[in-house]
Amino acid sequence: MPLAVKPSTSLSLRQRQRLSLVPGLRTGLMILRLPTLDLIDTIQAEAADNPYLLHDDLRPRSAALAGSAYDAALETAVAVRSLVADLHSQIGAMTLPVQVRAVAEYLAGDLREDGYLDTPLPVLAATLGLPLPLLQAGLQALQSCDPAGIGARNLSECLKLQLIDRGQDPELAGRIIAHLDLFAVENWRALRQELAMERPELERIAALIRDLTPHPVSAPATPDAILTPDLVLDKDGTGALRVRLGLALANHVRLNTTLLRASTHGADFAADRLARAEAMIEALRFRGETLLRIGRLIAERQHRFFAHGPDHLAPLSRAMLAAELGIHASTVGRAVASKSLEVRGQLYPLSLFFSTPLPADGDGSVAAFVVQRRIAWMIEQEPPSAPLSDDAICHALRATGVDIARRTVAKYRGCMRIPSSFARRRRKAAQRLRPALPASGGFPHD
Repeated sequence: MPLAVKPSTSLSLRQRQRLSLVPGLRTGLMILRLPTLDLIDTIQAEAADNPYLLHDDLRPRSAALAGSAYDAALETAVAVRSLVADLHSQIGAMTLPVQVRAVAEYLAGDLREDGYLDTPLPVLAATLGLPLPLLQAGLQALQSCDPAGIGARNLSECLKLQLIDRGQDPELAGRIIAHLDLFAVENWRALRQELAMERPELERIAALIRDLTPHPVSAPATPDAILTPDLVLDKDGTGALRVRLGLALANHVRLNTTLLRASTHGADFAADRLARAEAMIEALRFRGETLLRIGRLIAERQHRFFAHGPDHLAPLSRAMLAAELGIHASTVGRAVASKSLEVRGQLYPLSLFFSTPLPADGDGSVAAFVVQRRIAWMIEQEPPSAPLSDDAICHALRATGVDIARRTVAKYRGCMRIPSSFARRRRKAAQRLRPALPASGGFPHD
């Protein structure tokens, strides 16, 4: 009989331990994900509610940012909320089970800066020790937020979510996305057979598709990134590259030791607040150490970029960097999100330094970012009367040693919002004809 009771007790203790770790894990990863100004607001809000937490003046101090210009910029930036804060606000307004809400908020912090979710749900389930259906429910809640397409795991899902947001039935939206190639060439006959729709409805859907975006979130430079570089790269006395924190917040936050000596630790309030203060300080240390490790490896791997410019960006993925540092790829994603690196007074988003490798001549590889720059340059230099097709660009790149497929060229061109060669030719023809049209006239009807 005792043997039957003992395993049950042990299982119950392990379950309680796992659940008790989730809030601490969420807090640490939330701190890692936040950009500097949002993090300062979070620290100040916690200190206002927690007498065990003390902090110095956390505003960044530098010659470039000091004085009234910095204060004016802060006043301008005060209304700007980060993507994660906005998503948390939307999730908080939903009627969700507590665990589903916690998972949705966690996934919001795991997004890339463009709104995609890179880490597969089975991997997250294994990492967090949570059931896959719970993660799927959390993702469904996240994907119901604005902007449409948020939380997509690939381009097809991103476009499908946008179509659903525009009123399309989910099942039909999936079928539409499966036949994007037919919409691209306006093959109305084949589309009529595949989707059982008449041409006017198909043309309406084609117009919807043209308004879709390949990224759920456009990522302009934010006031936070402009004002407060998270990392600074300069040279030491020997000329070697050196990386340091733009603002070492962990050095300016501490426990209230006077209150700690006088407090009664048995009270629930005191124990809770003390645990929160300690967790905040530990999370700030972890954030700073993680950013420094990532920044130093970026400086090592991308030294040619810093010496010679963007065309020398080396292939480096988050997974590659994570493997070298011995941390999870999602941790790298949270650490670099909305963070910037200052180099000689110029700011670069950390996400810039991660680019998928493409095969090149021999055993080498080239960064997808560099290839995209080449594609953009080739299109910029093309003759107006003879725009380069994706196939021609593909052959030109292969001639330089880049092993790339035509569909990859089309994908990169689309991501850069560059129209097809047919659309570019038609647009340039219209521009040539427009001055010759009568003032009250227009293009003749067929």
